[in-house]
Amino acid sequence: MRVPILMYHYVSEPPEDADAIRRDLSVPPDLFAEHLEALRSAGYTSVTLEDLAVALETGAPLPPRSVILTFDDGYVDNYEHAFPLLQKHGFVGTFFLVTGFIDEARPGYMTWTQVREMHRGGMEIGAHSYTHPDLRDRDVDYLVWQMLGPKEAIEERTGEPVRFFCYPSGKYDALCAQVLASAGYWGAVTVNPGVEHRSDQMFALERVRVHGDSRASALTSYLDALLSTPTATPSSCASRVETIPAPPTGTPMAAPIGLSHAEPHYPQTVPAPPTPSRTPTATASLEVTRAL
Repeated sequence: MRVPILMYHYVSEPPEDADAIRRDLSVPPDLFAEHLEALRSAGYTSVTLEDLAVALETGAPLPPRSVILTFDDGYVDNYEHAFPLLQKHGFVGTFFLVTGFIDEARPGYMTWTQVREMHRGGMEIGAHSYTHPDLRDRDVDYLVWQMLGPKEAIEERTGEPVRFFCYPSGKYDALCAQVLASAGYWGAVTVNPGVEHRSDQMFALERVRVHGDSRASALTSYLDALLSTPTATPSSCASRVETIPAPPTGTPMAAPIGLSHAEPHYPQTVPAPPTPSRTPTATASLEVTRAL
């Protein structure tokens, strides 16, 4: 099934001293509004990742020209700019939160009060780990802390199950997918390019990166081309490496695969874990471990 999953980060003007990476990740609000207007004019309808999962699993139809809009990291400009613009234009978005940043009230990130308001406003909320580390080559206990803790923290605030995860900086391995599945997630998004999705690859969902200078007309033309080409893989991202679908139970662990995407403005060192917003219970941790 082909459904573009758009990947946004900041929805704001980058600061004057921003480096090339920050500028590329920043879509100004006026330009974002143009994206939404162009998508609507081109006949696109926004759906959620849950809608996609149900369609893949049951065959339930999605609206023609469905599109999913995702936002990584939980920046406060997502609340200030993306949220009201989505509501104005009749779109829904999926927002992936780094819950540790919210707990410590880190400047530039949303608060739990804002998260609740967005959820009440119809937005889909997903987890993006607790501290945004590289999750490759980690043991099960560490992955449970980074995956189940944020899930429970968001669920406690919204009262709704969290079904989807976003790999920090797009880095993951087969064990990550297994722990996510055992923790009750339905799927996870990557930075791997493409629009083709299958029910047996729910933990390696492809996305389409939206750049800070992506013009509205070019964006819709690009999506149209992806949906009409045989491979449906963005040629501009040909350097990406293979995805890792969630392995079936009993499948030997695959060697970790490093994805080419990185976001240098995130620290790559991981400090000793502080107390998470809601520590997974020992029973929950044990259940995940046993399931593996």
